[in-house]
Amino acid sequence: MEHRPEPPARHRRPRGRAPRPGRAPLLLGPPPGGHATEVRVVRAHRPLLAPGRLRVVGRAVAAPAPHRADVAPAPRGLVPPRDRPRAAGRRAVSPTVSVVVVTYGRPESVRECLEHLQRLDTPPLEVVVVDSTPADTTRRLVREEFPDVRLLHSTLGRGTTPESRQMGFAVTRGDVVAFVDDDAYAAPDWLDELVAPYADPAVVAVGGRADNGIPGEEHEGLDRIGRLLPDGRLTGSFAADPGRVVEVDHLLGANMSFRRSALAAIGGIRGSYPGTCLCEESDISLRLRATGGRLVYTPRAVVRHMAAPYGIGGKRFDRRYLYYARRNHLVMLVRNFGWRDPIVRRYARTTVRDQRDYLRTTARRLGPTKSDGTRRPLRKRVTAPVVLTRAVAELVGLAAGVPAAVRATRQDRADGLATP
Repeated sequence: MEHRPEPPARHRRPRGRAPRPGRAPLLLGPPPGGHATEVRVVRAHRPLLAPGRLRVVGRAVAAPAPHRADVAPAPRGLVPPRDRPRAAGRRAVSPTVSVVVVTYGRPESVRECLEHLQRLDTPPLEVVVVDSTPADTTRRLVREEFPDVRLLHSTLGRGTTPESRQMGFAVTRGDVVAFVDDDAYAAPDWLDELVAPYADPAVVAVGGRADNGIPGEEHEGLDRIGRLLPDGRLTGSFAADPGRVVEVDHLLGANMSFRRSALAAIGGIRGSYPGTCLCEESDISLRLRATGGRLVYTPRAVVRHMAAPYGIGGKRFDRRYLYYARRNHLVMLVRNFGWRDPIVRRYARTTVRDQRDYLRTTARRLGPTKSDGTRRPLRKRVTAPVVLTRAVAELVGLAAGVPAAVRATRQDRADGLATP
């Protein structure tokens, strides 16, 4: 085949942001004869090999120092997840991974969760299911349909998810231990994306994104993903997609992973977080942060979170949930910062103030007349006490957290797990 001559290459300064020091591109041009030839583009790293010692293919000219640029400029806008190209020929995950699924009373959710884990691009080393349900329904399903899954039965019963997770962690063998909820269904590339940040040895925990199926959720809370605020509250926004890996203070329990050695070094997963809103994942995260490790959130490690009703009965965000949210949150803060830390006092004051404001606002809205002078329907006024029970549940939960924190910190000292 005849090759047409190509014009000589022009050495122009590459566009883009300022280059990183220590790297230089090779600008390739045609060989002396004027005909195009196949060349392989390589990248020169000055600390490893000087450009003059590289093997020449065709005619390779090292760009002068002022023209260095080996990083393309970052896109100005966020790239929608569906528009990002999948990595072709991705290498196998280097660390071994164990996946733990904890469940109570949701056999159908467990089935779908395990089916998605079977369809991963890279299979994990092992999958462990810990079932706390007294009935044998879930365990029989796992034994019959997923014989390769390791099955454990916790006799502690309902509301003991942290203890069940610790039970699963104790028997795993992977370098990385990942946890998914039984109603969280992993995408095929979930494991590859979740493990990729562990290439940085400083990273001790990686969390992924939860797709709740709410339109626009990927754009909400991009600047407040997984943060611990000065008043002790925690932000979520784990459905947000910032388009890059970001460092966080805590992870979402439905989609999180830990370096085994780091989790073992802090004594594993602590219990004493009962009920329907647990906080044990935040407890683990803050303890790992205290050791100097990095926690990151990668939006490309996606699970579809169905938010099934709790197996222990009731709606997902009922009054019982609100009670345990306040109780366990106070316990978590005290265990990690101590009673004297200002963040504990700020959290208590913020909770009381928020509920006071909620009660005042609700009382005004449930009065006999509206702001325009018209009478409010009798049904709304009759149901006012039911609406106000939300504030009662949160305040009672906060109060219950005080003796619970005393017991938990005392047990931590006895077990050698006290953080402050």
